[in-house]
Amino acid sequence: MPAVFLTLRFDEETERAIRDLWKLLGDGGIDEAVLSRHRPHITTAAYETGDLSAVCAALPGLTARRAAIPLPFHSVDVFVETGTVFLAPRMTSALMSAHRDLHESASSAWGPSLYPEHLQPNAWAPHCTLATRLSLTEVASAITLCMDHLRPIDGSAETIGVLVPPATSRTSVNLRTASFNSMGTMNNQLHSEALASWDTSRSLIKRLFKR
Repeated sequence: MPAVFLTLRFDEETERAIRDLWKLLGDGGIDEAVLSRHRPHITTAAYETGDLSAVCAALPGLTARRAAIPLPFHSVDVFVETGTVFLAPRMTSALMSAHRDLHESASSAWGPSLYPEHLQPNAWAPHCTLATRLSLTEVASAITLCMDHLRPIDGSAETIGVLVPPATSRTSVNLRTASFNSMGTMNNQLHSEALASWDTSRSLIKRLFKR
């Protein structure tokens, strides 16, 4: 059964800053094959489910009444076991609460999250991957490049996305969107591609956070 990953997606300025870092690393000699292959995001949970339409239907309730989440990215870090260089957001009460609430709501529908050692509350290390599978030399080079050019990014998480591997493109397709008007009423548009095959290189994004 395929796995789906629930992700936090960023405001446009933050996403643009992260893409600029990808380009910086690529121009600095980091092989593009090890740069992040997905649209900038933070993974929050993962579930096994074969029903894409059920995922679409359940998402609005996961973040009901929640505002956009501030995400201050002020540090670069490394997962040494995988050679992964990433941006680490400052952990705030809003981020912790949103992650916990998402797990409680989603797990009631789909069971416990996959990869609990990484994704469960109290074990989660939120991060936005810049590059992975780097050698020690490449890790040092990537961190140096980032430290020479990175400025604090005070962004926010404004949407939840559903990543359906293998999604290897940095360009996502908006398969299903939900927007909120000033009265808080949600208007949904289901695109004809929404039930695309699980094995296509696409991602599913859903606007759920009120500004």
